[in-house]
Amino acid sequence: MKFEIDRKFLSRILSKEGFKTLDCLLNDEEIKEIYEIGDLMARLEHETPHDHSHAIRAMCICAELIKLIQRTNLSLEVYKLLDNKSMNLALLTASYLHDIGNFINREEHALAGAMLAFNILDKYFKELDQGHLIKSVVCHAIAEHSPRKVLPSTAYSSIVALSDKLDISHMRVSGYKPSTFKEYSTGDVLNIELKRLKGRIIIEITISHPSGLYRVENLRNYLNIYDLINRYFEITVKNAF
Repeated sequence: MKFEIDRKFLSRILSKEGFKTLDCLLNDEEIKEIYEIGDLMARLEHETPHDHSHAIRAMCICAELIKLIQRTNLSLEVYKLLDNKSMNLALLTASYLHDIGNFINREEHALAGAMLAFNILDKYFKELDQGHLIKSVVCHAIAEHSPRKVLPSTAYSSIVALSDKLDISHMRVSGYKPSTFKEYSTGDVLNIELKRLKGRIIIEITISHPSGLYRVENLRNYLNIYDLINRYFEITVKNAF
């Protein structure tokens, strides 16, 4: 799976104005600073990194999911509120901003992030066609991205939540002692591959860890907590140790 921004692909799935808007968000220094402070708050709680680089990877994962979504039956569910390019902007923006609420409150970061995003996005979306609706979708998805308080209630919220969850690469947990991060993160993730099969999206994760089936089941349970996600995505985890 790619963790780098594919600007050529983004320019194809977004309108001209949407692409410019997302580019401005990605270069907003205030958002970057908010992420870095929020990451410090998360680390105080012995969490895995929630910094700006995690936000970028989540957005890139979302872009990879969009590639497959638009060729499956899932697209009918995702794009029923907005046209394709407007919803793509909403999905990518929500995936990028999903953790900004750590800046305010780690425990309630999803709801705090939705409120913070509402204010930040005012200056970016007010001139866009359907800008108010796009902003509403973004804030709703951010509010529902974490299982701490609420599960996703829509297909688009599930996609944003999954984009966050799939950032389980070794780069995110390297340097952490085993006692300070969650069980699901302690195995090295060798590969995450996305496939399309008969109208469903298959997420195949390969890990390498001596604890074998226990670790596989732990990770599988972590990624299968959302009923709506399970309607559209099939997640498989295997151990290559």
